[in-house]
Amino acid sequence: MPANYVTIRCALTANRETRKYLWELMQSYTLLMNDLLEQVPQQPEFNQWRQQGHIPDGKAIKPLLDALKQQPAYAHLPGRFHDSAKRLTAEIYASWLALHRKRLAQILGKQRWMRVVETELKLAKTHPFTHDKIRKAAQQALTAAKKKQVNRQAGASSSRLERELLGILLKMHEGTKSILRKRAINHLLLHSLQINTEELNLQRPQERLEAKTIEAQRLETQIQSQLPKGRDPNGQRYRQAVLDVIAFPSQSDLDEDDGSISGSLTQQKQIPLLSGLPYPVSYSGSGEFYWKQEHDKICVSFKGLLGHSFKVNCGHRQLPVFRQFVDDYQTNRSRTSEDMFSGTLFTLRSAQLLWLPDPRLKYRNKVNRKKGKAEYNQPWETHRLYLHCSVDRRALTAEGTAEIQQQEQTGVVLHK
Repeated sequence: MPANYVTIRCALTANRETRKYLWELMQSYTLLMNDLLEQVPQQPEFNQWRQQGHIPDGKAIKPLLDALKQQPAYAHLPGRFHDSAKRLTAEIYASWLALHRKRLAQILGKQRWMRVVETELKLAKTHPFTHDKIRKAAQQALTAAKKKQVNRQAGASSSRLERELLGILLKMHEGTKSILRKRAINHLLLHSLQINTEELNLQRPQERLEAKTIEAQRLETQIQSQLPKGRDPNGQRYRQAVLDVIAFPSQSDLDEDDGSISGSLTQQKQIPLLSGLPYPVSYSGSGEFYWKQEHDKICVSFKGLLGHSFKVNCGHRQLPVFRQFVDDYQTNRSRTSEDMFSGTLFTLRSAQLLWLPDPRLKYRNKVNRKKGKAEYNQPWETHRLYLHCSVDRRALTAEGTAEIQQQEQTGVVLHK
């Protein structure tokens, strides 16, 4: 988000029928999101996208979405919900790919370090140089590595310098044929890039090698298993997981010798706990909303949800901004189609519609349930609806609006 953008939020209130309708609609939308998240990694190009660190949503997600929205379970969703599903799926996988690349880099770094340790354990037995000779060669290698950082690291942090120095030494280790130089670099890598006066105890690197091997294996398991899992808005995934855990073992799961339950089945199984909240619906611009003032309340409705209106509840600090949303909409509506504002001049830039648990409502509904009002147990009664709005602060002042107009006239690309 650009530096001049801020996010404000308000609670939205509506009658029970509207809240129920919207919860069920966003529940279907979340199931659509789950299907998209599940189908993306099944595409033949997924490994290529993973290496690139980017999924082209137009080429990858749009065809999947076009097929899914033809299904009866999703055909009734508004077009804005379909657009939001495509954007949100791309954002989720962008975050996942960034984390994946980070873990992959960690694995590669650990594997390179492990190769160094394995090399040292082997060379220490076949080429036993004196400790002084190794220390002298290590000093030469460290000096050579630091020279490669000169005039390229101005203002860099110490941790970054250390990482880059480590990378340089690893490349030197892989590129040299000198056994003495390899052992000298091994000395540096095994002593945190320092020259140690004490001779290396080979038992310690062996123990660290075993620990690093376990860490690398754990990261590889995480990479394989931690694809985006989606959410569970109707509890169906949780119920299925419970049934899978308590299911009686089949005959193939029993030991052939004595018919007892195999060791793998006696291990504790974890049930994945997925969020039960619907995914938020994202709106890409101010043109998705209808704003109006009714007496002392600001009301908003959404394209695709015509006939359903919501009252805005916000703090005093946010109230002038929401009033500006109303003014922007009413002023633009009064203009002819040729004279309407550019989207960049609106204060509201984008928004997300989402549900969150409300402890106050939960307590109130608990009291009502004790009085026999079972309908208050429904999620649209125990949760509250919110609208998170991304605002361009410059549009709140005449000077800032002039700056936006100037940027638009000069062709400067604004973030949306």
